[in-house]
Amino acid sequence: MMKRVIFIWVLFSAFMLAPKVLAYEPYPTHYFLAQKSAEIFERALGEKISMEELGWLGEGAKNEDAPPRWINHFFDPQSGLGWTGERMGNLPASTVDLLSAIILSAEKAVSAPSWAQNQELQQKYSLYEGNRTFQKAIFDYASGDKKEAFKSLGHILHLIEDMAVPAHTRQDTHADIPGSGDQGEPYEKWVGQNTNLSHLDDLNFQQEKLNCADLNECFSKVAKYSNENFFSEGTINDKNYKKIIPERKEDREDSEVYYRKGINNNEYVLSIKDIKTKIYTLKNKEVQQSYWQLLSREAVLGGVEVLKLFFAQVAQAENDKMILEPPPQPKTAINLMTGLYGLSGASVFSPYGEIIKLKNFAASLWQNIGVKLISVFSTVSEPVGQGNKPAPSEPKASEAPSSELLAKGETPKATPISKIILPQNKTVLAQEKIIQPSEITEQILEPEDLSLIIEEKNPKQAILPTPSPQLSATSTPSSSAGVGGSSDNENDSSDSSAPETSIISHPSNPAASTTAVFTFEASESGCIFECQLDAATSTTCVSPKEYSGLAEGGHTFKVKAKNAAGNEDQTPAEFSWTIDFGVPQISNISTAPGRTSAVISWNISETAVSQIEYGLTTNYDLTSATTSLASLTLGQLKPNAAYHFRILAQDIVGNIASTTDQTFTTTAQAENVVISEIQISGANAYDEFVELYNPTSADINLLNWRLTKKSMTGSTTNNLLTSFPDKIIPARGYFLVAHPTGYDGGVPTDATYSTASSLAENNTLILYSDAGDTIVDLVGLGNASSSESATIGNPSSHQSVERKAAAGSDAVLLFNGSDKWQGNGYDSDNNSQDFVLQSNPSPQNSLMLIEPRTSWPNLMTASAWPTWQNNFNRNGQTSAASLASTTMVVKWTASTTVTHEFSSRPVLDDEGNIYIGRADGLAKYTSSGNFSWLFATSTAASAPLVASDGTIFFRGSFGLYAINKNGQLKWKYELSGSAGQNAVPVILSDGALITQAAEKIYAINQDATLKWIFDPGRALQSAAGISAFVVDSADKIYVSIDDYIYAISNSGILLWEKSFGRASSLALDGNILYFSVGRIWPDGAMKAVSVLDGSEIWTNSLGNNYNDRADLAPAIDPSGHVYSLMFYGGGAKKLEAYNATSTPIWISDRIDGPWLAAPIITSDGKIYVADQRALKIFDAASGDLIFTFNSPDNEDFYTYFGAVGSGGEIYTANSTKLYGIGD
Repeated sequence: MMKRVIFIWVLFSAFMLAPKVLAYEPYPTHYFLAQKSAEIFERALGEKISMEELGWLGEGAKNEDAPPRWINHFFDPQSGLGWTGERMGNLPASTVDLLSAIILSAEKAVSAPSWAQNQELQQKYSLYEGNRTFQKAIFDYASGDKKEAFKSLGHILHLIEDMAVPAHTRQDTHADIPGSGDQGEPYEKWVGQNTNLSHLDDLNFQQEKLNCADLNECFSKVAKYSNENFFSEGTINDKNYKKIIPERKEDREDSEVYYRKGINNNEYVLSIKDIKTKIYTLKNKEVQQSYWQLLSREAVLGGVEVLKLFFAQVAQAENDKMILEPPPQPKTAINLMTGLYGLSGASVFSPYGEIIKLKNFAASLWQNIGVKLISVFSTVSEPVGQGNKPAPSEPKASEAPSSELLAKGETPKATPISKIILPQNKTVLAQEKIIQPSEITEQILEPEDLSLIIEEKNPKQAILPTPSPQLSATSTPSSSAGVGGSSDNENDSSDSSAPETSIISHPSNPAASTTAVFTFEASESGCIFECQLDAATSTTCVSPKEYSGLAEGGHTFKVKAKNAAGNEDQTPAEFSWTIDFGVPQISNISTAPGRTSAVISWNISETAVSQIEYGLTTNYDLTSATTSLASLTLGQLKPNAAYHFRILAQDIVGNIASTTDQTFTTTAQAENVVISEIQISGANAYDEFVELYNPTSADINLLNWRLTKKSMTGSTTNNLLTSFPDKIIPARGYFLVAHPTGYDGGVPTDATYSTASSLAENNTLILYSDAGDTIVDLVGLGNASSSESATIGNPSSHQSVERKAAAGSDAVLLFNGSDKWQGNGYDSDNNSQDFVLQSNPSPQNSLMLIEPRTSWPNLMTASAWPTWQNNFNRNGQTSAASLASTTMVVKWTASTTVTHEFSSRPVLDDEGNIYIGRADGLAKYTSSGNFSWLFATSTAASAPLVASDGTIFFRGSFGLYAINKNGQLKWKYELSGSAGQNAVPVILSDGALITQAAEKIYAINQDATLKWIFDPGRALQSAAGISAFVVDSADKIYVSIDDYIYAISNSGILLWEKSFGRASSLALDGNILYFSVGRIWPDGAMKAVSVLDGSEIWTNSLGNNYNDRADLAPAIDPSGHVYSLMFYGGGAKKLEAYNATSTPIWISDRIDGPWLAAPIITSDGKIYVADQRALKIFDAASGDLIFTFNSPDNEDFYTYFGAVGSGGEIYTANSTKLYGIGD
């Protein structure tokens, strides 16, 4: 009988006094998980939550564990049930259910999702936080009570976080009640001591979001994740759940570790098996840390989804108050009965909930009652050293807290006792007496009345100590018998097992208080405790133990239990923490302002929650979201405005730092597509265009965008382009829309108007990003009624309005000044300030160069042969070796017809493709001779050149053309003068293209605008009389026109001119120009002149050599030797070699035909000469003819010779055939 009573009593007491059935700790775990969800929500969705609101949210998350609310924190997604009392050690669920109804709540436990939304049920818990449902949060927020709304929202986040705890989704009670066989959940205990969320700082909600349609789905998704992928200690390999199969096993010395794939296929530790005991467990830091990394992630993602749902429903409620669900009226009756005799509809009264409010008082009271019950059924010897004494009397009923007081949720106030009156029965109790701060002794007192309670004064709460009655070893059964199992011999004194000590509560770490309070317990009842702080001597103590006046810095508290048999815990429970009064140190503040946003970054000395206060003055009228990172983005700023800001940071213990005033200025640079230039008339009334500019770093598809115009009064709106085609405006690029018939520009359009409408003065032009009303940009002209702040004036004919690149831009700077290549992205939301009237319209399309830029495409140096004679020195050098003469063959021939005959020398790009002029345009062939495309136009008059971005430029009969590799026209600049067939263009380092029309030299920018014109003042005598352009390293340009050689600066200024008579094309080596002159033999010579002033360095006139053909230029090898074809009287032709002097090194007369092409020199010292129908190879050192390769079809090789590929292949053409020669 005695054993049965003791067992029931101990079980009942343990149930009452056991730790709460929690998932994560209310603080710090739930508190910071809720705040992390809010932080990710702010970052992902832009909703701002103030620090005050964040505090309310955390408070709600912390308070949801108020007992007995936590019985509703379970949800098994497989069965849909809440807590059923299962898996509580060796106790049957029916027993647990009965005790729950008596002690916890008269209301049956429901599942977490039901609890989160059941206002009627939660209202019954009015004594224990009351109605904290999702609907109540929405109702309070929409009603203006944000404090209560965020608190309730914190309660919901707590519930979602519990769904990321496997014990809560796998019907594992995990109560940790002594005597029940339930040892609790090791994962939760570890997390409580090791809460760290730094691994979630970079969590990307947009990539990993759960996409919950409603609150129930959020609960289900999070619960399903923890249920199906993780164990609780009590459900490892539980057959009632779907088997979680590990994917890898690792054998260790004393254990087997099982792994499974988690997020991004990263492994996590599923469980560990002890080899000796063959027991699977989660009691391992590796397991717990792996679980925390993944489950905390799911908890926060679920929390963000809840916040997203909350604000979405709040927005709906604010628009329609009728959808709000008002909370039910509070209950007036309190159900003081148990679940067996409950009052229907009354508020819940929980004995356990009240006892937790007074936990330490209740603990002491229950233990004294337990001693008395044991005394009734057993002979109790006197306390050690005191002899036999009567058992203590029961406490008077008046001293216990009244039901009325408990019902109100109030804590009985303890009155300090200044004098102890000992009773006559001489029963002895021990009272702690402080002698010195580090020295505690026991003083023996004899109380007169056992009903008087001795208590320890605590600044925060009056909590009763737990005296430990010492029972005789010979007559009293061990008090652990009812906890760890009963003994066959009730008086057995052979107990040799030591108790285990646990710290129940402790200060936060770090803490900002010099006071620390610890509560602790032992695995057996009837134990005494010894406490130690830092290096002080350990002393006898009771729970709770308080220390005050502690110094800032690190501290360690240890406590160990000793049972009645004298067995002492050899591994004391220990907790270390830091007292920190130092505020976070904020340094290295940097700002990166944009147009309407700014990124603020900083360094911070410790983990903290930060916030920025900012505004246009130091009043800081605005506040940012909060973050645990060291960077925040401020949005919805005014463009081109100076802002003040300061950073606030609060560390984990509440220390707050604030910086001094800081400033930044937003830019006026656009952050979306803008209208960048408008022309409303030009060559005709409908010569109009609208140019768009994309200032962003991403390509944007304009599909279904819309361009409209409004009349001056705004009464009429017409679409110009009803729906943009499926086309891209490149990052930092342009897009051109124009009138379908009237536009007369040289830049092709990307799209034309889809209607018959056209622009006019005083119109407003509006760009929409869709077919609806999402305005991207708006520009008002003249007297238009609609504009951004103020209109820009009407452009006149042949004039445009152009958006600025920067605040100081003007028409000159934009056309050919410092702002020319800086884009058109200035946007202060004021049309009059953002645009200028431009007399030189320059429309640009999506194929043209992106801006801003500081460098431009130049000659494609990666190509084997991108221009005539391979480079702008025109030296004819190739890096390829000569072909083997014994194996040279024509590998292929590409033919055309007389009406499409070839008209220029070929060039190559970096892929070996061939570009060659024809009578009908520019043609592209592959390296194997296959035709690719033809850009049809007038005759391609000169050899093309290939730029480094793949653009092909060539001079046609009516202008300079820019074509991309696909054969699309990028732009055309019209030129009306005659085109010299040898006048091959060049590119300067500033991107300007140099070409000619008749005798005039033009510099054309790569946006099809004119840079400058040089006019020599002498009319061109013959189109064949102008040579190829040569450029030196200083961007000086040299060209022969008729009898003169001109040196021109890169800005179009004449440097010098010299008349030498009609000359060949020029070749440059360092500071020397080489060329030949003479129309007939008496006037001929080979010359070398200085690039500095045109002065002659040397002349070789043998009396009868000459050459004035502009299609011929000398070749120069890397050593400076010059090789030139010369004509002699009597029809002789010779190849001459010079070594920087007027005396030839050698002269070869092995040239036959009258028609020749400029020589090319290979890397192995061979010279290619196209000699009418043959290709001759000379040795550069001796002048010897090595090999003659004759045309297989007896047709000309020289006409359009030549280009050399990277493998030494030779490409040449005559009027109708293109040859590929290889070995």
